[in-house]
Amino acid sequence: MSRIYPSLFICLAVFFLYGTPIHGGWEEIIENQCPTSSVCKITHEDKTYWVKRPESKKFAQSVVWRMRILQWLIPLRMLKPQVFTSPTALMNQEVSRLQTFHQAGISVPRLVYRAQNTLILTDVGMNVEILLRIDTSPDTRIRLLKKVVRAIKILHTKGLYHGRLLLKDVSYKNGRVSFLDLGEAFCGHMDIYEAQARDILLFMYAALPFINNDHKILQEILGYYGEYSDTVIEKLRTTRRYLIPVYWLILPFARFLGNDTRRALVATRTLGIVLATLSHRIPTTTTGSPQLFYPGTYAHKS
Repeated sequence: MSRIYPSLFICLAVFFLYGTPIHGGWEEIIENQCPTSSVCKITHEDKTYWVKRPESKKFAQSVVWRMRILQWLIPLRMLKPQVFTSPTALMNQEVSRLQTFHQAGISVPRLVYRAQNTLILTDVGMNVEILLRIDTSPDTRIRLLKKVVRAIKILHTKGLYHGRLLLKDVSYKNGRVSFLDLGEAFCGHMDIYEAQARDILLFMYAALPFINNDHKILQEILGYYGEYSDTVIEKLRTTRRYLIPVYWLILPFARFLGNDTRRALVATRTLGIVLATLSHRIPTTTTGSPQLFYPGTYAHKS
């Protein structure tokens, strides 16, 4: 017995100093550093992580019904919102897509812990929208947006898509572009080409304010995507045909509307100009499948 007690004491000391169980450790860190926020930054052992929880208001019954009504009202599948009925479904989809992207060699945050409706993810840099607001140099902004476009092309050539590709859902760190917030997968709502066209459309919408709504600069940036497939171009044309009547209907009231609506009007007008340029860049294909184009620099494995 005299030999057991010193050994037991040493084991307990090591445990309390260095060996806190992983699950209990993360739960305590979350409780101390991020008790209520849906998304927040935490630190552990001099490393940065992000806690992500679903927003409760997203699953309020009124919001769910509103999104279902929008799905019914909007005839174009590419613009239909996705409706989630539970936080667990959203978390499951996010985790599944993180794994898929990682296996395909696309840079995404690494999942380090999961509770039922809580994820802890590694930090992959500041989101691009914030970076563009910090650095107002036109040349710097254009260079960064070109890198994002190249990363989007690699994503698409892997047969994948983001789904809600705004600049706040893309990060940049140490020369690497990463994709964030993969919860929206649009399962059953649209085919892969509609989803990829949606990525391009949302990127245009998000990028235009940072290049003074200049369609020539946008054309230059989108040129870094490489060759666009006929099918994706046609999906974008179809979307524009649907949006044009809405554009003329809303335009007289633009000054009374919010910034998001005004940005959408500018993006709709610019889309037609840009599509004319893109359509001249692509060869005619019989299958409509995307042409493979690997810029090489941004296809990093996590």
